[in-house]
Amino acid sequence: MPDANARLTRPQADVLADLNTQIDRGSELLSIPLEFSTQISDVEQRWRSWHQRNKLIIGKSFSNDSALDEYQPVALYSGTGIDPEFAAIKRNVELQLQKLASLRDNLDLVEEVESVETATHRVEQHGDEIFIVHGHSHVAQTHWRRDRSRQTTR
Repeated sequence: MPDANARLTRPQADVLADLNTQIDRGSELLSIPLEFSTQISDVEQRWRSWHQRNKLIIGKSFSNDSALDEYQPVALYSGTGIDPEFAAIKRNVELQLQKLASLRDNLDLVEEVESVETATHRVEQHGDEIFIVHGHSHVAQTHWRRDRSRQTTR
């Protein structure tokens, strides 16, 4: 669960859809049958790719790193033999799935950062004066600057 200062930087529905997709993909990883030792590297590569995508989604979805810090995996087993290696990969996927499910299930408790549309609608003009509501949206700030430069060049 992200800390109390974390905010969603993307719409909650988009984050929820991404988390559900990754949970489904992780479940698919768990269902891969392992019959040959050569499959270990393939399964491990799939896990790493899946894990990297999870980190990207979490990183771009929250305003701070608290959710990403909580998501970090345990170390993979680096010994020899099919069973221990596969068991370690499987256990990592299971743990990551639990963490993704926890994020998903608690997403409604995390507030969204103010959207660009909302921020730009909160800029009020009264004659030549401009009143801006303070915020931390760099996208909204960029849009405002661009709109303001258009207004002053007319």
